[in-house]
Amino acid sequence: MRVLLAVAVAVAVAVAVVGLLVKGWGEYRAAYVSIPVVDKCGSNKADAVREFAVWTVEKYRNLTGDYPSLCSDFVIELTKLDKYAGLAYFRYEGGRVCVYLIQIDCTLSDFETRMTVVHEFGHSMQARYMRGDLSGMWVLEALPEGATVLIMGE
Repeated sequence: MRVLLAVAVAVAVAVAVVGLLVKGWGEYRAAYVSIPVVDKCGSNKADAVREFAVWTVEKYRNLTGDYPSLCSDFVIELTKLDKYAGLAYFRYEGGRVCVYLIQIDCTLSDFETRMTVVHEFGHSMQARYMRGDLSGMWVLEALPEGATVLIMGE
């Protein structure tokens, strides 16, 4: 188990270093500072959600040394969801798995919205390392839940 963890950490660090060398720090940072948020509810939370999403990306980067895997047309959508606080949608783009849409229920409190943003970005971190279909596996929800507790506990 420790060997697998060590290998996973080594791979994450290698990917981060290669990514920074290939694209450069400025391009990585610019890609996440302009996170688009669409407010379909008129909740006036778009700016707050965008700022918290940028904060969340930095927290994940500080924890892992890597960035979430977001598709080129990534957007956060504030909308009314019936059963979930948030949802993340995955697809393949350019030979990798990425998240193209995160939906957040616009009726949540500010605290619930923040928790949901951190959780859903946890899925975009998973996307960077996904291989094959993990739908239905407990780890798909367990890892973002653990990361949310860790980040929100700071």
